[in-house]
Amino acid sequence: MAGMTEGLRERKKRETRERISDVATGLFMARGFDNVTVAEVARAADVSVNTVFNYFSTKEDLFADRQDAVVELPPTVLRERRPGESAVRAFLRDYLDAIDTRHWRHGLNEGADVFAKIVADSPALTARMRQVHVEREEALARALADELDAGADDLTPRLVAAHLLGTTRILSERAMAMMTAGEGWERIAPPCCASRPSSPSACWRRAWRPSAQGRGNDESPARQAVTCAAGLRMNVSNC
Repeated sequence: MAGMTEGLRERKKRETRERISDVATGLFMARGFDNVTVAEVARAADVSVNTVFNYFSTKEDLFADRQDAVVELPPTVLRERRPGESAVRAFLRDYLDAIDTRHWRHGLNEGADVFAKIVADSPALTARMRQVHVEREEALARALADELDAGADDLTPRLVAAHLLGTTRILSERAMAMMTAGEGWERIAPPCCASRPSSPSACWRRAWRPSAQGRGNDESPARQAVTCAAGLRMNVSNC
């Protein structure tokens, strides 16, 4: 699709960026992030150091080359939910799809344990991933605030964003720990827990339904989010 809309110059720039990123990723996987220099990446990719920095502002950007897509994913899931579908159900559906397809967007792909180890072994990357999580929550909170027309002092969008993304992060971290321990995917992949009322997915469905019910619930969305967060701590082992 990209080749149908981009010119020759744009295509060459994209291909150069992808080649540099792929070469850098291979070196990081083989030797660890902190043990590879930008100069070594440039040499292996057959480009100059200046060329690397033309495409990637920092060394961390070489590793987190999908950061923009990762940050934009939660608002996209919210905006593209089906007619009548609540935000909670949309995120649940997206996560279960990632389980079924072993997609990278939630860290459930093959090789994700290698990615996690590279991050864990590097203080710089650990800090970078934490910042990515913050940016994801902020992006989703802004999108929620827009839909609710929430005021600047309304904490509901931030609370709901933290709950939704905290849920996916906790489940992915658990899956990652099992991968690292050598567990097979058949034991890692949670069953389709939508039918189990005690599961985190049921908690998600109770947490917030902006598209269907708005603000007319007896219990506020913020209170529901906090209540379900507490329930998640008790029920995470069930999914």
